[in-house]
Amino acid sequence: MWYSSNDSLLIKDFDNTVGSIRINLERPPSEIRFLVDDASLKEFMSPITDWRSEADPRIEQIRKRDVKLRINTPNAHDITVEVAQTRSHFAFGSVVHAKQMPSNSYYTDFFFNNFEWAVLANQLKWKQNERIELTFDWADPTIALLESRGIPIRGHNVFWGTGDTHVPTWLPAYSGSELEQKCWKRVDDVVGRYAGRLQHWDINNEMLHGNFFVEKTGNPQIRYEMFQKVKEKDPGVKLFLNDYGVINSGAMTQAYVHQAEEFLANGAPVDAIEAQGHFKSRPDPVLLKSRLDLLATAGLPIWVTEMTVAELDELERAAGYEDALRVAFSHPAVEGILLWSSFGIANFGDPLTAIASGDNVELNEAGRRWRQLVFTDWRTNLSLQHGTTMLAGQEFDLRGFHGNYEVKVRFHGQVAATKTFSLTPGDGPMVVDIDMPNDVIVG
Repeated sequence: MWYSSNDSLLIKDFDNTVGSIRINLERPPSEIRFLVDDASLKEFMSPITDWRSEADPRIEQIRKRDVKLRINTPNAHDITVEVAQTRSHFAFGSVVHAKQMPSNSYYTDFFFNNFEWAVLANQLKWKQNERIELTFDWADPTIALLESRGIPIRGHNVFWGTGDTHVPTWLPAYSGSELEQKCWKRVDDVVGRYAGRLQHWDINNEMLHGNFFVEKTGNPQIRYEMFQKVKEKDPGVKLFLNDYGVINSGAMTQAYVHQAEEFLANGAPVDAIEAQGHFKSRPDPVLLKSRLDLLATAGLPIWVTEMTVAELDELERAAGYEDALRVAFSHPAVEGILLWSSFGIANFGDPLTAIASGDNVELNEAGRRWRQLVFTDWRTNLSLQHGTTMLAGQEFDLRGFHGNYEVKVRFHGQVAATKTFSLTPGDGPMVVDIDMPNDVIVG
């Protein structure tokens, strides 16, 4: 038996020159062969200004694009333009507790005021859907409300195979082909029910930490077949691997890359990998980026979908969230970040990770930091006073974050035209033409 480990350790605050470091390896049982193939040490000289001096320019480069607003009018004088970003292209979202939405108005309003993507915490999991009889009584109204407000939804999760505790209590009584049939009925029940309505599905949760379905069915291919069955049932949904211990720790980062490569090699239609980011304290930005770099070698998009930072001190917690958010947002492989933080629910999540609290669900310092980054620092809202006069009118140049925009063109102070457009990633500037005074486009 061979055992492989790839982990990282940060040793901080050396005041003097380090002459030597000794690493002690505890010997495994005699029947296990143990070989140290390679070991390396790297010095991280990374005060906050250093890593941010690299992260912030990356954000400017990969999350923004140039725009040319062409105001077509025979009279190019006294024109001003107001540019307002109404939505981010990058996914900024949160977990949703369906037993609170929509019944708790404070909770519901807080979510819609602060997030643009959603993932249900428990109400799409097999154990909760089918304790005895099949039910979606909690999930259905929450999903309907989110849809009505234009919120994209992640499905979490079709299966959870880390052990007996995360499957319906009646399921372990089955094995072999009978259990396989129960699995395919589960795909029909949940994926079929919401086909065309959800953007993503986590297929089999946390497979680095358990192998229930392979062991109980005796079918080594079943994990790959789960992906194939879900894709057949809902061809438009994106399918994810999902696991923990891959960015908050380096213990399983390389193993996760190998798993992604394994699934692709065996025909599983994996569209992206999901990294749970449960940080037990303020994360180290350099180590976090290095782990994201390693995950990116799998060649798949990355979503950080369960981000939490646990700190007793609200200021330290806020700084931790900002560090993690900035590193992830600045990484070219990352496409979305969803928090798993508690807000407004006393019995859900760790209060040390909360971004809001109290019956009225009020932001704390960590929540205010989230809003500052997502809705101010990483949004583009401009008032343009002086354009370049052209033969056809005036042209205004700007650089904005990818997302949806509304433009108001004022002539002598009065709104003469409006237009909406989506600024998507791409090479070169996007050209947006607005005809005055009759071009009024909404949608």
